[in-house]
Amino acid sequence: MYEMEYSYFTINNNDNRVEQWTDAWSYMFTSPYFGLLILTLILSYNNNNWKKPIYRIMILHWIIRALGEGFKSSGTLIYYNDEVHKYSSNNIGMIKKRNEKYNTNKEILYSPDHWKFAQGCGASLNYIGQIIGDWYLYLRTKTVVDNKKQMIFPSIFIILFNFSKAFQIFHFFVLNKDLYQKDHEGVNLTELVEFKASWWKINIVIFLFSFLYEISILWVLKKNVFTEFSKILENENSFLSRFKKISLYRLYITTSISVGALIVLVIFVIGTNKFNSNKDYINAYRGEPVGLDSLQNYAININYYMIYLDQILLKKYTNTKIIKTLNDVLTDNQIDIDSNNELY
Repeated sequence: MYEMEYSYFTINNNDNRVEQWTDAWSYMFTSPYFGLLILTLILSYNNNNWKKPIYRIMILHWIIRALGEGFKSSGTLIYYNDEVHKYSSNNIGMIKKRNEKYNTNKEILYSPDHWKFAQGCGASLNYIGQIIGDWYLYLRTKTVVDNKKQMIFPSIFIILFNFSKAFQIFHFFVLNKDLYQKDHEGVNLTELVEFKASWWKINIVIFLFSFLYEISILWVLKKNVFTEFSKILENENSFLSRFKKISLYRLYITTSISVGALIVLVIFVIGTNKFNSNKDYINAYRGEPVGLDSLQNYAININYYMIYLDQILLKKYTNTKIIKTLNDVLTDNQIDIDSNNELY
């Protein structure tokens, strides 16, 4: 998911700002997705893979999410007069007001342009990159399952999954485009926390559709393809070997993580609402665990790491006996997997 102002900058001098600008936009190449993408392309250098749908998804996902990080970081540099110390839309506990109640002397300010340009654009690009990456699993499944009726549920859930993320953009960038802190007297912390509360609830919906999407894909693959995979694995018992050779375990892992994150988020929101029964919004979210952000981001990003790892492992085994064996057991369904597939 998108995490706003996860890191912050201290503006001291012009030299420091140049270094910070470099750091802000070098994420294009320091992103872990970049290294995995390069490795994938190296393993398949004989083909014009960048022209194929799967590789376009991988490339666009990497570029757009890196741009989102760049917007987020550069906003802090452009609008450094806003005196942002540290702020996270995911962590209301970091929102401090200069008075005795919050026991702090820090003041956090946002200008309208900073809120819309840096945070709005950064969040939007991050979600758009995720939406593009979400189609990888769908296209990969559609390649080996030539049955439109059985792809109905994956089609429905991928659309709902994408729509839930698009609504998060709408919620942040449109419904709350003027939601920012003006000064330590004028800021409406209650309004900020209400925004935060609805933000978490939308995230629960996102994880729910993520789970349903992955379960629908798993059901389709098990019904059409994985029933034959036991022939491939009859002499292979190690988990690592099985993980490398089929994506079934990839789905087990990512689905389990999504379910775990969903349960934690639901418990957090229900618990917070119960604590907030007296409508004391500030105290309800003030003690929010910072680690919840990390858990959420890990649960989301593991799916995108798997895209690149999936392709790396697929390319490694493309010309091995397993592909020949797989093609043999799928002959009856007239399915063929090879390195020249127009999708891969």
